[in-house]
Order: sequence, then C-alpha cells, then structure tokens
Amino acid sequence: ALIERTGIRFITGDTADAILGDGRVESVHLASGKVVPAEMVVISAGIQPNIRLAQEAGIVCKQGIVVDERLHTSAEDVYAVGDVAEFGGRIWGIVPAALAQARVAASQILGKEATYHDIVPSTTLKVIGIDVTSIGEISPVGDGFRELRHIDPEAGIYRKLVLRDGHIAGAIMMNDRKNLSIINQLVARRADVSKYAEEMLNPTFDLRSLLET
Repeated sequence: ALIERTGIRFITGDTADAILGDGRVESVHLASGKVVPAEMVVISAGIQPNIRLAQEAGIVCKQGIVVDERLHTSAEDVYAVGDVAEFGGRIWGIVPAALAQARVAASQILGKEATYHDIVPSTTLKVIGIDVTSIGEISPVGDGFRELRHIDPEAGIYRKLVLRDGHIAGAIMMNDRKNLSIINQLVARRADVSKYAEEMLNPTFDLRSLLET
C-alpha cells in the first residue's frame, strides 16, 4: 500500500508465463490469461556463483566452491568466502555471511584457530524510501510455529515475529529499525519468549529485557 501511493501497481497471486513482442518487449502474458502492456521486464534471479576458475583448478565444487568449517577448500592453502562459497550445502549470497566467513578465513591465514558456524540470515533493503529487514525464518512450514503481527498503517510500520516452539525463529520489520540488533540476538540465541508472546510487539515493551532473562 505504501509503494502504491507512488503510482506503482502490484499484481499478486499470478505469474508471468510469456514475454510478448516483436524485437522488443510489448507485453507480458500472465498465467491467469491477463495481458499486461510493458516496455521493460526486470527479472530478479538471485546470484550465480562463478566457479569456473576453481573447477579448472580441480577444486571440489557443487553449486559453489565447497568449504569446511575453516572455509578451507579441497585444495591445500586455498580458502573461499562470500557468494562463491558453499558451506553445509548452502550459499547465502548476503553480506553478513561473507563478512563472517572472511573473518574466519583471515584467522586461518594468520595461524589463529577459528571455525565458521552458519549465521542467522539478516537482510535490510531500502525500497523507495521504505526500510525492510528480514531476519531468520520468515515463512515457516509445518507445525509448532506461531506468527505475531503488529501493524500501524498511519506510521507505515509493520512488525512480524515468527515463534517456533516458543523460540524466536525470525522476524520482518518494516520502517522500524529500533530493535533490530536485539531481535537478531534473540533469534541467534533461540530465546524462549513464550511467556511474553502477547506483549512483545507492543511498542512500549522492552525487548532488551529478554536478553537478560
């Protein structure tokens, strides 16, 4: 709704199944049968690690360059970090993971003991002046989870917490950066907040107190 105020139109619950035009984009055909006039199509496809050099060097690769908990590849004295590194079958493709991996790899190079543990994914974007932060598990599947929401339409604020078996598993915060660091810590610690579930999204509730308990 906030972005629509700028004149942008959204179509939800549908998918594009064909881009139409003769030599240039003229429209997009949707699965529902609707045809939307268009002059440009932008595709958000995530990242594609460039592993060609590693493959040519005989280093073990899957989707990315496979690394262990020390960010070491299958080649002696060769480390990989960031968008190209695959740890535990996963490539995050986000800056916080790259920085955490770089610290571990640098420690190894300096002869210091350090190991990498998968981070809690956290990403913040500014979309047309709107701050949106995603932390941890935001679209849980299965049993044992609960979603808490607080919406303030006038202020353009949206807060969502995901609790799994009473523990904070993830969050979405829009136009509210006040407690991001605290929520990140609570997710990382898998804090049991079941006693405070009804109060947590109240703007007057002190989330920092949960770190102490």
